[in-house]
Amino acid sequence: REGILLFNLMEKEIWSKSKTDTLAVKSYYETHKEDYKKQLSMTGLIASVTNKKAAKQVKRLLSQNMTIEEIKKSIKNNYNTSVIFDMGVFNKGSEKLPKAYKFKEGISEITKDDNYYVVTRTDQVHLPTIIPFEEIKGRVINDYQQVLEANWLKELKAKYPVTINNN
Repeated sequence: REGILLFNLMEKEIWSKSKTDTLAVKSYYETHKEDYKKQLSMTGLIASVTNKKAAKQVKRLLSQNMTIEEIKKSIKNNYNTSVIFDMGVFNKGSEKLPKAYKFKEGISEITKDDNYYVVTRTDQVHLPTIIPFEEIKGRVINDYQQVLEANWLKELKAKYPVTINNN
């Protein structure tokens, strides 16, 4: 019974307000835009290999626009080792990016990262940008609900102070 009462109170005081008061949600977004930023990232590929000579070959073949399959085959035939490729979007701080990675388009220098020699091909660098409201609306509503709940709890604590009888 108490759970249902609490659910109904939460619905009335928090959830319905955040669903229906779109102006307040938008206003919250406008004042907290900096919290909704995409990170610095890159689109491209990362090639890792255990042999430095093979890494030089990978870099050369990448600059010649060879396909990944052609590069893998060439490295396997010439160096009897394999190349690990990771493709996609990588955020700053990603464990897949080498520690010394610089966000710059093109093919990087070879860097030693743990037991691997790494070459990156950066097709595009994505600078940090604020995510439009329409794309992040669900997260904004959730954050706004948390603010409403915190304010409501403050009001309740002020109105109904709790005293504990230690005896």
